[in-house]
Amino acid sequence: MTDPRSAIPEDQGWASAFTFDLRDGRDVLAVPDTYARNATIVYRGVANLNWSLDTALYRRVSRSRRQPAGEAEVASEERELLDGARRLRLDRRDGFEMTDLELLAVLQHQGAATRLLDVSFNAMISLWFATEDRTQDDYDAGLFAFDVTGRELPPEREDDPIADLIAEPSFHLWRPPPVEVRIRAQQGAFIFGRVPDPVPAQTCLDLGIDRWLDPEPAPSPSATNRPPFGVFRIPAEAKPRLREFLDRLLGYNAETLYPDLAGYAQARRA
Repeated sequence: MTDPRSAIPEDQGWASAFTFDLRDGRDVLAVPDTYARNATIVYRGVANLNWSLDTALYRRVSRSRRQPAGEAEVASEERELLDGARRLRLDRRDGFEMTDLELLAVLQHQGAATRLLDVSFNAMISLWFATEDRTQDDYDAGLFAFDVTGRELPPEREDDPIADLIAEPSFHLWRPPPVEVRIRAQQGAFIFGRVPDPVPAQTCLDLGIDRWLDPEPAPSPSATNRPPFGVFRIPAEAKPRLREFLDRLLGYNAETLYPDLAGYAQARRA
């Protein structure tokens, strides 16, 4: 079945948001300098810039409905996922019941589709995820940088039900406890939020990006009016060179970034 959200219409793509191209390690080192020194920035690598930036759960529900899903459909599937895991008592760790967020993170770690979007605090690690899929070597990749200043979920709210957390507009950044070896290795975190209405062509998250990608002239960035994201294009021809740089100089490869049994097997899947 064709994924209704697998590709972005050409006239609604990321091109208008490009900051600059990443062709070597020096280019990547310059990425954080495009943001204020006190800003909190997280990154996500995408192997093909023609793809929309969607969560796995959103893609799953949209495929089953054969049309873009709304928040009600995504929330219903999510509730079924959580209730089923709790019914089977898969929500226990060290004798304690996991919160909704903790359970979603564990389920995603095991391959389930959730509304959590993986990000990293390390641009180089996200660059590896943007370039590691060799089946996409003929296409430009992208490194997304999100300004999440002031959006980190306070510790006192981490126990809240997911339904309460996504009742608010926009999105949250959640920095999970570094109990999973993979999260530590990837310097990982998650972005999550409700599905906006209407859903932008580029993403199922309410990241506030649609006004910056409008075909009309975008607002002029300023100290008080900055786009909440940046898109750094990775030309297809630069991917092999960047992979070699990341592996030989920084030691980033499947074994170091997936340092657990599930990751080891995933890196060697058929």
